[in-house]
Amino acid sequence: MRLTTVPLFGSVRAGNPSDINEDKIDDISLESYLIDDPRETIFVNVKGDSMIEAGIHEGDTLIVDKAKKPRLGDIVIAVVDGEFTVKYLAEDAQKQFVLDPANSAYQRIVPENELELC
Repeated sequence: MRLTTVPLFGSVRAGNPSDINEDKIDDISLESYLIDDPRETIFVNVKGDSMIEAGIHEGDTLIVDKAKKPRLGDIVIAVVDGEFTVKYLAEDAQKQFVLDPANSAYQRIVPENELELC
């Protein structure tokens, strides 16, 4: 994996502007900042608009940590009845897992046969 470093600045002023170089304190690796375990991490490109109210838009790239156990209310990547999707993990009245969109134009997904959380 190629590591990418970017400058880290100590602060940004909300008052008078300051020289951009005066507050640089370090360089950080994006990978080490965003990824706990590269072996358990995948990137997924988003298609569609069912999660726009969660700030996830078509063309976005999601960083998915497969090692983390999903909890109710988390945004998850799932395979539901053979199809790949990103949604909120929720429960129905019978305590069965369901998937909720973040766009009122879409309905809740209730798995008919299988639900696999990635």
